[in-house]
Amino acid sequence: METLFAEKPLLGAPYNTELNVMKRHPLTAKNSRRIRTILKTFIKKQTTAKSKKTKQTRKIQINWLQRLEEQTREQTNTKPVTVKKTLSNGDCFYSSIYRAAKERPGILNRLKTCLRLNIDSETAFIQSFRDKVARTIRRQGLQKENSKDIYDYLQETAALKDGTYEAIMDAYPNWFTTEFGTEGEHLATKADFIKRLLKHVTKQGEWVGEIETRQVMELLPACEIRVKIHSNEAKFLPLKTNGHDILQLYNPGEAHYEYFSFEPADCAEGKERNPKTRRCIKVCPPNKVRNANFKCKSKKRIPLL
Repeated sequence: METLFAEKPLLGAPYNTELNVMKRHPLTAKNSRRIRTILKTFIKKQTTAKSKKTKQTRKIQINWLQRLEEQTREQTNTKPVTVKKTLSNGDCFYSSIYRAAKERPGILNRLKTCLRLNIDSETAFIQSFRDKVARTIRRQGLQKENSKDIYDYLQETAALKDGTYEAIMDAYPNWFTTEFGTEGEHLATKADFIKRLLKHVTKQGEWVGEIETRQVMELLPACEIRVKIHSNEAKFLPLKTNGHDILQLYNPGEAHYEYFSFEPADCAEGKERNPKTRRCIKVCPPNKVRNANFKCKSKKRIPLL
């Protein structure tokens, strides 16, 4: 993707270091003309004879960077995120999708309609999604890998006996090597492989591997939803891409799945969230209550008869 920063620097040497900071929020060439206009207007207004002094120039640079970063976030639709927990068993992948979707208006219902999933509860959602993945594999076959389906690819790499198969198994759960062998010695026929594979795919609490995650990621775009899996923490992530909602999952070390929530983090002990400002504030003392404006007011005394 061509970015603004691939072009000739706009501001000259003193600003080049600050421009590099913004590479983590690249602006596309489509926006470059607009950004050029903004920069020229801003620098023309701010860069006076007095402001060219080092200290004042630094303030201008910081001010500009803050404005540009805020504008870039708006253009890329990024929002602040926090990591939230999921089920602690092998269902964490499906649990992360369920909980991420539940927080976003309309997405869970869209999954229900599009993929015919049961959204009555998290457990029902997970089982129905597992069943959906199994039905898709049974009907359409296994996904392709280098023009071969997964079974043929595994058979081919197992026959090499050069360590390739063992390396591939890093992306698969323990049950896979137990079922099919550490060197692929129990892969058997394709029909038998699929039958034994689907037994694990549909079982609640069974850890997912490369086959299931790829299948889910192929199913979701039809619902105008995409899943992105991150191995590192992030502070800002986009809600959408190319008109599709993104469910942002967190999978450090390719083990347990959690998800990035766009909702504010839980308040610390002794604080509660103001529903209007979304900020955490101290709870009211025992002798006070919240009014309509969420301010602490003294309790009304009940007159004695």
